[in-house]
Amino acid sequence: MAYHVRRTDRKIDEPNDLKQIIKKCKYATIAMCKNNEPYLVTLSYGYDELNNSLYFHGLNEGQKIDF
Repeated sequence: MAYHVRRTDRKIDEPNDLKQIIKKCKYATIAMCKNNEPYLVTLSYGYDELNNSLYFHGLNEGQKIDF
């Protein structure tokens, strides 16, 4: 199933614009689903621009890891 942005006037698809948003913010909300049960968690992150990678802060245990 393909999804699309309904409000194309709010669509952000320029890589530099996306990078600026990522660099400016401190937190991201990650949405996951397991056995048809949703789970959202807000985490702080660091951004490695050279490798275009996000690193999330948290322990390697708990509900987010289970999901």
